[in-house]
Amino acid sequence: MTNILVSRYSDLNSIDVIKRQSKVEVDPMADLHDDTIEGACLRISKAWKTTFVPTKAAVEIIRVQIECAQAHASVYYPNPHSLLACGYADSIDVDPYMPTCLTGLAGTGKSQIQHALMRLFSSKNYTLKLDGHRVLPLTAFTRIAVSGHKSISQILRPLCRPEVANGCVRISEPQMPVECAQWRYLTGACLFSADEMQFLAQSREATTLVTQVLLAFAEVRTPWLFGANYSLCWKLLSRPSEATQRLLSRPVVLVPDAPGSTCWVDVLEAYERVVPGFFGFGFKERRFDLWNYTAGIKRELVSLLAHAYRLCRQRGAREVAWSDVDLAYRSIEFSKSRNDVALLISHAAQGGTLRQDLLCPFADDANGESVEKYKTELRNARANKVVAAAVDASMTVAERKALKAVSSTSNNNDEKPSSSVVKLRRTAKPTVAGLQEAGRRFKEDKRP
Repeated sequence: MTNILVSRYSDLNSIDVIKRQSKVEVDPMADLHDDTIEGACLRISKAWKTTFVPTKAAVEIIRVQIECAQAHASVYYPNPHSLLACGYADSIDVDPYMPTCLTGLAGTGKSQIQHALMRLFSSKNYTLKLDGHRVLPLTAFTRIAVSGHKSISQILRPLCRPEVANGCVRISEPQMPVECAQWRYLTGACLFSADEMQFLAQSREATTLVTQVLLAFAEVRTPWLFGANYSLCWKLLSRPSEATQRLLSRPVVLVPDAPGSTCWVDVLEAYERVVPGFFGFGFKERRFDLWNYTAGIKRELVSLLAHAYRLCRQRGAREVAWSDVDLAYRSIEFSKSRNDVALLISHAAQGGTLRQDLLCPFADDANGESVEKYKTELRNARANKVVAAAVDASMTVAERKALKAVSSTSNNNDEKPSSSVVKLRRTAKPTVAGLQEAGRRFKEDKRP
């Protein structure tokens, strides 16, 4: 007889299934110009933040978590009646699980991965009727949003039985992990996640509370993961070793995709499909420029492009020109993000000190290769900026006027031409030598 507690995960082992069921695309917008400027910008930002492209890194993280859940079910739920034995035991004889610490720069998509897990597992919530017992709701996955809660009891409530979770029945704080564990085993739960942990660590003293909360999660004794920015990981690493060994033994660093990768292009094309006809350039064709402006961080990409649309509307145009993106990048509204990107690029090229919220604490661990690849892309971004600045600095007054005239003509042409336009396919990533040669040819062509 098939054991539904284990078999419910079998179809999720496929990479294609994970991609298909976790992907989220938003319907294209057609009426942005009928909305106010701020209303349109809010809608664009929300749509892009909702969009989820299952990149290679995200899919691998999700796949491993599914395997952890299935392995737990195979060992501790050999048959449906095992739920009753574990769920009503005074103590559950299972060692606390070491969690997956999902970390990365703020805005790289850690929360989106947890929401993707919710979508994948949502179809795996069943009910089970055992002889002599009431119907049990089988739970596959639970995501806990920690922000807004100030105590361990409040944070753990979503893992408890309904009457405790809604506050009708009160449980003492020391008893909460036991209550959670019993209910999780009684409902066949195999995985949960804790998100927004950084909101508990706004001061040095609060790090103690974060540690206590995470250790309480471990006492639930099922597989779990938690999302943490770099700054929180640094704080946890300062705690006693017995805590860090239990909480940070399985770090996974989510690194932005490379600018020339298929994953980065897929994200850009998904975003562009949301706003058809509102941007006068192809996101894919500008993939390197957009990456250099945002360091590949999706949250910064959304912020940059949404503000570019705002500037476009403010100047009375109906189509965003690349000059709007340039202005958005240099704007005061984007200054905090611009400074962070500049710090990342500068540190990758020159080394030195870096703020802890931007510095990976696990670069020497198993994640070192992906972190180093990201640094290489940051160094490439710096090299391209240096060459572009050198070319610009070498221009004569006449050359600057000519270039400004060409740019102005291009940017003022908001209406698309009726004739067909043949787009040139970019065949390779720009190199430093190529940019230098382009600058040399430009100067020679302008000479009398």
